[in-house]
Amino acid sequence: MKNLKIISGAICFAVGLIMLIASTTLSRDMAYLCKVFGVILLLFGIIDLIVVLVSQAFTSKNLKDKDDFQVSMTKCPNCGIQLKSETKVCPKCKTVIKS
Repeated sequence: MKNLKIISGAICFAVGLIMLIASTTLSRDMAYLCKVFGVILLLFGIIDLIVVLVSQAFTSKNLKDKDDFQVSMTKCPNCGIQLKSETKVCPKCKTVIKS
């Protein structure tokens, strides 16, 4: 999915750039339309690439934090609820948790 977003962002950017360059060879009215659509596509491409890169950075950070969180959890041997690893007594069944 991310590869598709990167490709679509790159295509929008490239097409927008090509349209801006091609607008120099067109008539005045066509050049104006070509420049407008070129700028729009160029901006969409840049925004799309930025969104993908930022979301990728936050996703990898969140997954790392999630892994750390899962490692620090344990289960109560009596009732089976999830507990923090530093918990000494189960709040549900009052079983003493051995480290």
